[in-house]
Amino acid sequence: MSTTSSANGKRLELAKGVTYERVDIDDKARAHVVFVDTTRGAVAIKPYMSDSIETTSSAAAKNNAIVAINAGFFNLSDGESTSYITLGGKQLCEPKHNAALVNNEGLKPFLTNIFNRSELRFLIDKNSKVHMKVQAHSDAAPAGYRVVDSIQAGPQLLPKYTAREEAFVRRPPGAAKDADSIGTNMRAARTAFGITKNGQAVLVCVEGRKTKEFAEGISLPNLAEFMRRIGCESAINFDGGTSTTMVLSARPEIAAAIGVSKKTDTGNQSCDTLSTSQSASQTEGKSPQLVTVVASSPERRVKSIIYVTPIK
Repeated sequence: MSTTSSANGKRLELAKGVTYERVDIDDKARAHVVFVDTTRGAVAIKPYMSDSIETTSSAAAKNNAIVAINAGFFNLSDGESTSYITLGGKQLCEPKHNAALVNNEGLKPFLTNIFNRSELRFLIDKNSKVHMKVQAHSDAAPAGYRVVDSIQAGPQLLPKYTAREEAFVRRPPGAAKDADSIGTNMRAARTAFGITKNGQAVLVCVEGRKTKEFAEGISLPNLAEFMRRIGCESAINFDGGTSTTMVLSARPEIAAAIGVSKKTDTGNQSCDTLSTSQSASQTEGKSPQLVTVVASSPERRVKSIIYVTPIK
């Protein structure tokens, strides 16, 4: 992605309560961070699941998203979710029925851990206020709360890093070394979601190198530390690597400041080019448009997303 220095370390407002910041963690890890303050009553955060698979851009456009990132894990072969997903209080995905998962001989000794991986939950209290929480799938909701929406992924990054407990890192019976499903200790593109002490949400995508996986990006232990550094008390890792995608609805002058050079792909075709050389006076006041901040080329289709949308 082509970027400019103007967005690095500077927060840009996308909407009321929603700000974007680019952070160069080191010379091989660039993070794109969106802070969402839902207490201001202007936006809500929601999960979405595709009937099959589709690009994050397409799903974002359908849901009037201000921001969207990819979310849970799924089979590359058939698009079936390997993560539990609940929407509107109804569980829509059951990984125990996923044949590609349960019939994988190498994973069978670890299925209990896999089914209990961490999930991001949206809970409602007795006053109908929405709260966000990262919990293991089998954990009961706190007393007085009920789960309305949830998307499982993992591992949990904060307050405790649980890659081994969730069988992303595991020692198969009789093996001399660990298996690592997602290269936890290697640099890679990553997607994560964090929650601060005051309940603010933090959506993060870290770029990788498009031409060579595990060459750039960030390891999961270092991602956990980064999430802590930007104020998160709890955090969860989502599907990373080539699935890592972030799209924003941004006015042209904001897109130019971020350094976005193309509009998003909201279907199968790439849209026209957005010039980053336009001045603020030329672009200010024009309508927001969905733009891609991080994505593979072509953009990867995914099963689920987390998105931020205006409250009507």
